[in-house]
Amino acid sequence: TRRRYQIDALKIGYLTNLYEISLKYMLSEYYKYLSERNKRGIIIAEGRGKVEDRNLLNAFYRFQKLGVGSLSGKDLRSHIVDLLVIYKSQNHLGTQLADLITYPLYDYKIPNHNTRGDHFVRLENFRDKIVKIKIFP
Repeated sequence: TRRRYQIDALKIGYLTNLYEISLKYMLSEYYKYLSERNKRGIIIAEGRGKVEDRNLLNAFYRFQKLGVGSLSGKDLRSHIVDLLVIYKSQNHLGTQLADLITYPLYDYKIPNHNTRGDHFVRLENFRDKIVKIKIFP
């Protein structure tokens, strides 16, 4: 029944997958950033598994075709070129930097979890450079 609910929800325009919701938000915000600067860019995601990665790519290409919110697919394609999935084993510099920044942010914004004290990068080092943090429930 859960699968049936997800299919019905998608038919009427609701997203039920947290990664798709995050991707939709990211596409909208990244589009604004790129269009204000008249630039083009790509999104890099860290791989999570064959099925999950395929689902994320399918969602990306669906949004590229159909659009996001008030943005048409053509609008998105004009600035966001592609989504690349990079695996941890590839040791990609961009995903490593994202991890360095994300963990201290997580510790700062999510109360009462198992906070780590061994982060190489401390939030205090880049707090004034944070433009926007969006936390999904």
